[in-house]
Amino acid sequence: YSLRDILGPSTLVTKAQRGSFAPDAIDTDFVAFQPAVINYNQRVAFCARVSGPGASGGRQKGVWSTATSDGNLAALIRTGDESGGTRVSSVGSPIMNYSDSALMEGTLRGPGINASNNRFLWALEPGGPVEILRTGPTAVFGGGESFAGFPQFVQKQGDAIGVAYQLRPGAGGTTRASDTGVVLMSHSGGTLENLAREGSAIPGGSWGGDQFGQFMRRVGIGPISSTVIYGFSRLPAAGGSPVLQLVTDSVAGDPLYVAARGDAAPDLASGEVFQSFLGESIDAGGGTAFRATLRGAGVNAGNNEGIWRSGLVARKGDEPDSTNEPGVRFARFLGVWQTDGQRVLFLAKLRGPGVTPANDCALYLKVISEAGYQRLVREGEAACGCDGARVGVIQRVEVEPYDKSYAVVCSLAGGDRRANQALLGGYTGATAPNAAFRAPWMRLRKGLLTQSGVPHTTAIRSLTLGSSQDRTGFGAKGLAQSVNDVALGQAVLTVIYDNRAVEVATCIF
Repeated sequence: YSLRDILGPSTLVTKAQRGSFAPDAIDTDFVAFQPAVINYNQRVAFCARVSGPGASGGRQKGVWSTATSDGNLAALIRTGDESGGTRVSSVGSPIMNYSDSALMEGTLRGPGINASNNRFLWALEPGGPVEILRTGPTAVFGGGESFAGFPQFVQKQGDAIGVAYQLRPGAGGTTRASDTGVVLMSHSGGTLENLAREGSAIPGGSWGGDQFGQFMRRVGIGPISSTVIYGFSRLPAAGGSPVLQLVTDSVAGDPLYVAARGDAAPDLASGEVFQSFLGESIDAGGGTAFRATLRGAGVNAGNNEGIWRSGLVARKGDEPDSTNEPGVRFARFLGVWQTDGQRVLFLAKLRGPGVTPANDCALYLKVISEAGYQRLVREGEAACGCDGARVGVIQRVEVEPYDKSYAVVCSLAGGDRRANQALLGGYTGATAPNAAFRAPWMRLRKGLLTQSGVPHTTAIRSLTLGSSQDRTGFGAKGLAQSVNDVALGQAVLTVIYDNRAVEVATCIF
C-alpha cells in the first residue's frame, strides 16, 4: 500500500513551470522567472530565461503572456528576434494593464545601431510588437529632435501610455533648457498629445505666460482615465526663482494646478508650506495624491513630511491611535497607494513607547470620507493559525488601483520555522459597521502541502509578489500590477516548492 496526505484542490492556478517547455520557442524550457504581472482581464505576462537547443544564438530570454484569443500562454518577444534588419538584444519586465497589450523596454543590436539609438519602448501584442518610441531621431515633435531615454512610462487599462522623456541636447535645436517633458502615446505608436515640454509656455490663460522648466522625470496615469500627473519647475513669466509645480493634464484640456512649492499645506497650521514633492499618483476619478516635505514655523525633522489626497492623509510625527497607543507616531513613509478614488493605503515606520524593530512597521488605510485611520496589519501582531506565529517583516504590499483589493507578503516569526512566510489578501470596500473586514486574511502560507502532479506531494517554500512602486514609493500609478480586482482580488506570484519546482501561478483571495 502507498499512503499519502489527503489534499484538497489547490488554490493556485499554474501558468508556467520551471523545466516545462516554453511555448513558441522550439526546443527550449523555462529556467527562471522574473516577477509576473496581471491585468483586470486576468491576463498574465512575465519575463523569463530559457535554455535548450532552441536558446542558442542569444535567444535565451523573452516575454510570455496569456493575452491571446484562447488564453493560452504564448511568446510575445525573445532576444534574438529580428526587427527591420536588427535583432533584439535585451528585454525587460513588462507592464500589462491594458486588456491584451504588454508594454516593455528593451535594446536592439545590428547594423547602424549604437548606444544613442538602441533602446526601444514597444507594445507587445499577439499579432507582433509595435514600436511606441525609440531612442535616437524622432518625428514626434517635427523638428529633428532625438530621444536620449525614457525615465518612466505608465499604462492605463485602456489605450493610453504616459511617457516622461529625455531629449539629446544639440539635436533639432534642443538645449539643456528644453530637453525634458511628458508625452501621451497610443498602443498603435501614434501620438495622442505632446502634453508638455521644457522651455515652452504652459497652455491656458490661468498660467499667465509661465513656462515649463525642468521636469521631475516621473509620470502617473489613472487606471481608466487618460489624465496624467507630473511635476516640473515652473518658470514665472515675471522672472524670479523657479517654482516646483504639480499638475494634472490630458488630451482634452490644459494643465490643471495641483500644488506648488510655497503653497499653504492643507489642514496644517498657518505658515507651514510645501517645500518639495517626493512622489505622486492619480486615481480613477482624477483625484491626486502626493507626498511632500514642509518648511515653516513649527516644522522640524520629526514632522517635516506628509501625504495629501483631498486634504491631509497622514503627517510624519502624527499619532495614528492616540487613545490606545499614546505616543506612538509615524516616523517615515515607505509606500503610498490609491484605490477606488476614496481610499489611500500607506506603509509607515513607527516610533515611540513600546516600538521595537519587531513591530515598527504597519500598513494603514485612510478612507477620505472617514475620520482617522484604520490599521490593516502591523509587524509583531498575531497571525492566523494555531502555532503562535506573528507577523515578522512586511516584505511586499500591492494594491489594485481601481477596486479596493490589496495583497501583503510577510514573514512570520515565533511559529513553525517551516511555515514562516504568508500571502495575505484584503479588500477595503467593507463599510461600517463591518469595517473590521477590511483587514487582510491569510490566503497562502509557506509549508502548505499541495500536489504538483500525481503522485507527487510537496509544500510551498517561498512566495514572491512583484512590485508596482517606483523609486519614490508610490504604486497604483500605471506601473506593473501583480494584483487585480477579480472577485475580492487575484494575485500572480512566483512560487517555489520544497521539491525545487518553481512556477508562476495565480491565486484568488
